[in-house]
Amino acid sequence: MTLITLFNSLTTTQVAVGVGQELQLIVGIAERLKQGGEDQWNHYVRFFDLRLMFLLTAQRVEMRTQLLRELRGVSLLSNHLDATLGLCWPDTFEVGRAGVEVDLDAEEPAELPPLSREKIERAMEILKILFNITYDANRREVDEEETASFRHLGAILRHCVMSTADGEDYTEEFHSHSLNLLGNLPLPCLDVLLLPKVQQGSIEYMGVNMDAVNMLLEYMEKRLDRVSCLGPSTTGPHKHAGQEAEGDLAAVSQPAHRECTHPQRDQEVPQDEGTVPSESIQTP
Repeated sequence: MTLITLFNSLTTTQVAVGVGQELQLIVGIAERLKQGGEDQWNHYVRFFDLRLMFLLTAQRVEMRTQLLRELRGVSLLSNHLDATLGLCWPDTFEVGRAGVEVDLDAEEPAELPPLSREKIERAMEILKILFNITYDANRREVDEEETASFRHLGAILRHCVMSTADGEDYTEEFHSHSLNLLGNLPLPCLDVLLLPKVQQGSIEYMGVNMDAVNMLLEYMEKRLDRVSCLGPSTTGPHKHAGQEAEGDLAAVSQPAHRECTHPQRDQEVPQDEGTVPSESIQTP
């Protein structure tokens, strides 16, 4: 059975999903993610591995829990996202792109080259799986190990929202998935958005690097402008999922991080946009 055939079966019948659970399919995919380097499998094999994992975690609570707990899914998928995007780590919570040199004396921050569509497609599948297994993370107690994993993931997500894809639509979708996942992270873990050092050309406030916060505000403004242009119907039940996480991020950052508060005073979020992320599981 090919990956495409298996995927089609899982999308059309719950019996196939149950068989996949009995066969521990998610364990096999996790093992392949651990073993497979970026050059070992072609894009389509890696993409459908991730899509299958997303589908399984979207349909079965037991498999979400298994991936999160038994298979240490946050660390596993964060590492896979790291490898997919080709990241390097100049500091503990400071992320760069491998092979891209940064001129610390430049007047403007270095502009990262756009990520290829294949990398973006795989990265978005990883983000969706992570969303599924962390959907309640900001509403429960997390231990020290989980907190470390979430902060590490938060640093990667900061890089995601500062990156672009090969095409505006891909960039917007990539940012939307990144913001959705950021909205799942426990509040204390969001401090990693502010930790990178202030560089020449960075937006700075009280000695803190505000580049990521500025990017979030610009994205929110673009989304809200689009909602205003489309009319009242877009604020109903079919509202874009990213809008919910964006409003939540703006709300939760203020009490915990005073540095974020003052720059946001002139960027008010309408009341109906300040909702918490949806608890529903995403579908492909």
